[in-house]
This record gives sequence, structure tokens and C-alpha cells, in this order.
Amino acid sequence: MGYRAFRYFSGETIRLPSSCLELGDEAFKDITVDNFEMEGYVEKIGGECFRYARINSLQFKEGLKEICDGAFSGAEIKDIYLPKGVLEIKPNAFDDLGTGCTIHCSDESVYNLVISKLTGYGDPSVICDNWNQH
Repeated sequence: MGYRAFRYFSGETIRLPSSCLELGDEAFKDITVDNFEMEGYVEKIGGECFRYARINSLQFKEGLKEICDGAFSGAEIKDIYLPKGVLEIKPNAFDDLGTGCTIHCSDESVYNLVISKLTGYGDPSVICDNWNQH
């Protein structure tokens, strides 16, 4: 998904095809949607990809490896679900995400990685609830 592909989009649902492996920088910046659905997994979430976005929930599937700088900064998202296997989270990925957000981590290594990147500036709640374990 390219640079600013859906910037300022407002609607009920965005549905990404399984062929979408990378969410580009600012691809969903400033969007407002009720439902954000992904048929497949994405490997990389670009810089400021969801900055200032308003979304009920984001659930990423196993295969996500990298979350770039400011990816969720300033967004209003109730729940973000991160799968096991995330290898890198860049600085400020979750800045000013806010206390109304909960980041659900699928395992302890992802939980520890998320916690290590929180800056104390509008930090969300982070829990390790094994949400995608079978």
C-alpha cells in the first residue's frame, strides 16, 4: 500500500487484499473507519502509517516483522493486536496513542519489545494475553 494511499479517507470499512505485504508511510494517516480488515498478513507498517487515524480495532496476523517510527502516533484506536514474531519496533511508534488504547501482545517477547519502546508520552495499556495462540 503506497505512500498516503488512503490519507483522509472516511468510511465504514477498509479491506486489504492478501497481496498487500507492506503498509507504506502515511498510508492511512488521518483516516476514520469503523472496520479495518486484512485478508492476509503484512510484514511492515511504515512510518506514521496510522498517525491520527480513528479506528475501532487493528488485528495484525503472524508475519508482521517491523513497525516503523511513529506508526500509530496520535491515533485513536481502541485495540491493537500484535502477533508473535515482531522483530523490530522503531522509536516513537506508539507516541501519544493514549490511555484509551490497549495493545494486545500475543507473547512475552512482543510484550517486552512494545514496553521497551514506550516513551511515557501518552502511553497506551499493554497486555500479554496470548490472543492468537491455538
